[in-house]
Amino acid sequence: MFHGQRRPAQMGWHSTARAAAAGMLLSACVGSIDAPRHWSQDPSDPEAPGTALPIGATGLSPNNTGATAAPGATKPGSTGATATNGGAPGVCAVGSAPMRRLTHAEYNNAVRDLLGDTSAPASNFVLDNQVGIFNNTATAQTVPSVLSDQYMDTALDLANSVTDVKKLVGCDPKGTNASAGATCVRNFIGTFGRRAYRRPLTAQENTRLLDLYNRTRMASDEATGVRSVVAATLVSPNFLFRPEFGSAAAAFANSRKLSAYEQASRLASFLWASLPDDQLLDAAANNQLGTPAQIEVQARRMLADPKAKEAVADFFDQWLGLSVLGAAVKD
Repeated sequence: MFHGQRRPAQMGWHSTARAAAAGMLLSACVGSIDAPRHWSQDPSDPEAPGTALPIGATGLSPNNTGATAAPGATKPGSTGATATNGGAPGVCAVGSAPMRRLTHAEYNNAVRDLLGDTSAPASNFVLDNQVGIFNNTATAQTVPSVLSDQYMDTALDLANSVTDVKKLVGCDPKGTNASAGATCVRNFIGTFGRRAYRRPLTAQENTRLLDLYNRTRMASDEATGVRSVVAATLVSPNFLFRPEFGSAAAAFANSRKLSAYEQASRLASFLWASLPDDQLLDAAANNQLGTPAQIEVQARRMLADPKAKEAVADFFDQWLGLSVLGAAVKD
């Protein structure tokens, strides 16, 4: 699913040579990004590289995850990288790590996986800006006021549509006593937030959502309190955006290694156009996404899931312009 400069594997190399070259590139390049910069800074700003987004600047923290395109790749979210320096294998050209907003298709898939909601509410959003043939170019993914209002209204609608709160939470928020109910809700906030934010919540995020639940519960009831947590999570920039900050310096200049959760987010974005599932997040928590072999294990599992078929179909729909065939004039 890569476009642009053709790769050696596409040019008829012997299979052994292709495998060796792929291994060199994967070992050197996979899981790296350029030095992150403040998301509001212009890329041409000489002070931008290496400037991380301050904690709390937009409600985002450096643990957030996202997806970027490797050089030569038109489809963001890929875990690949390409060789440069005259095509010499093993020399990395690490792609940038801009702030990426969920596309409308990704939003629909995310609320489906989080809430079981298949109504595809983002299909009614103002159309995604599009550069070229794909709709997930980061520079075009702005949030105009109309879309902002739609995010808010849709989050409230989705939260209010949760009729079986016990099923969503996995336990009874009322509990047999106050302590049991509080434990139930805390566990829900942790698990639901990890899926939505693609990483574990910080202590501050946990506290803020629990406080919101308690205020709403006291003003109404436990079910409404849970719905308030759902709505707040769905309008959070931690859910709507997928930034990358990296976890440590990489082996080559001006780059950082992806965190395990950022790697999980890339895989989910690329193969499912959605959020990581618990199995993928558990792999990130156990540091099992650090090598090409470990990534391959998860990728093969994910490709066997029906969600991968939907994501691949959407890619080809955009790449080949299939959605406009109905209005095309026969030559």
